[in-house]
Amino acid sequence: IKYLLQLNELNLEAIKQIQNDFYSVILWVLDKDTYFDFELLKRKFIYFAPDEQVRIIRKLFSLKANGQFDLTIDKLNELTRFDLDLYKTNLKFNPEIPIDISTDVVIKALYSYQQNGRFFVESELMTLVLNDLYNNKTRRFRLSNYFENCLGRQTAEFNWSRNGEISKVKNGENMFHFAITFEYDPYIVEAVKSLSGRRWNNETKVWVVPSQYETEVLNFAKENRFFLDFEGSKSENNIHLANFKRIGIPNGISFCEGRLAKKPCKDFNKEFWWCGGKPCYSKCETIHNAEEWEKYTLLDFCKVLGLNTDETNKMGDFIPKGQYYQFIALINRFNRLLDKMYCQDCNHILYPSDFGTAHFAANNLVRFQCRNEACSNKKEIYLNHCLNGQCNSIIDSRISKRCENGLFICDNCGSCCSHNMLERRLSNLKLTGGYIHPNLVKCVNEKLGHLEKAEYFCYKCKSEMKEIFSDIFQCSNCQVKYDTSKYKFFRPHIHLRKTKETTGNNGSDEENPDVDINF
Repeated sequence: IKYLLQLNELNLEAIKQIQNDFYSVILWVLDKDTYFDFELLKRKFIYFAPDEQVRIIRKLFSLKANGQFDLTIDKLNELTRFDLDLYKTNLKFNPEIPIDISTDVVIKALYSYQQNGRFFVESELMTLVLNDLYNNKTRRFRLSNYFENCLGRQTAEFNWSRNGEISKVKNGENMFHFAITFEYDPYIVEAVKSLSGRRWNNETKVWVVPSQYETEVLNFAKENRFFLDFEGSKSENNIHLANFKRIGIPNGISFCEGRLAKKPCKDFNKEFWWCGGKPCYSKCETIHNAEEWEKYTLLDFCKVLGLNTDETNKMGDFIPKGQYYQFIALINRFNRLLDKMYCQDCNHILYPSDFGTAHFAANNLVRFQCRNEACSNKKEIYLNHCLNGQCNSIIDSRISKRCENGLFICDNCGSCCSHNMLERRLSNLKLTGGYIHPNLVKCVNEKLGHLEKAEYFCYKCKSEMKEIFSDIFQCSNCQVKYDTSKYKFFRPHIHLRKTKETTGNNGSDEENPDVDINF
């Protein structure tokens, strides 16, 4: 139908005269007819390709925003998104068009928020995705379409070039005036002359402005790039000389997940968002108007439905849209995990080892197995998010060795364990009554966590690495190098670090499963 209309708009009336229900839905989807029947749409929705399903969802929300259709979450959930018989038929005759999992995730997430006052947790999201895959276990995908892309972290850098300087000169007790100096520039001279109370001091060769005109002087400095040579912090006094610009997208961040900080940044007196362990001074958040409905995101859906996603945490802190951005952070983490969640032998998606058992929802999702009956590789695989919040990599036991404390080493940043992490897990196990491995107690009591001691091990051969420069470590066997200087880690236990002149293999290649604690 789409191509018939592209060939000749006159075909439109001929198509309408056929009076086919499916054709009516298609014409509405293509914006060729305003007639809309939700009962028809919800039965035919499954027949549309993923990109068309996304557009349909957005169009439904535009009708809701314009008061043309009473869309509810319950009605959204009535859309037929999965049908096993149709799926098998589609896979046989049209395998290049997959069922859209992202649409199902978004609808179920909204339904969860309506029912439970929260979006998914990781185990719920995992269950939904694995169930949605049906028999197409080799399909690779990422959750997308409904979330705002990260455009890069906005950072601040000072550019100390200036057109002149302004200082405060005392002229009595608790009295001062501003002294303005600069290389001659007729444009700047005219700008100075516009300041109230200004006068030229022929003796000192500076422009002088009384202190009561401080606001004018500060605005002049901002508009003309003048350095403020005042007492106190050089940076805080000259925020106007900072350049805010976007740099690269943080590792593992696809969609903006920054959470607004409670207080403005001290250095720049500017609000910022915490993302990936670092500040970002401009988040990617767009509330689209009704005319921009084809760009709608999940955030727009929440606004149209009147859902309040603000959060008050356990400390009583109010976080605008906090629950929404927690969910986006989960989507980012889940996508990172998906990249690793495939068997290297048969390419089938991996399942959590306890999937389908009563323990599944309560446990962390870190142990996976291939459930393809035709695959002989049933070895348990450890997948987990790196403990370094600035790294965002997934640790994979198929490529990483364990450190001396029994934890797998991140192949990207070299992190394996920290005293804070081990101490926190011991505290949680004591609180919940879980089994406490003796090695965990030993690691905590003897402060064996490696991050605080700046001890690093090669993920390939598990040899202890040598610090070749400050916070830069290298394996002499594999030449693997970790530059941890960019993370600015606090190393309170560095005095406990073992002294080694060279690296060496600190154990055999055989892995002892008893050492790998369920921390």
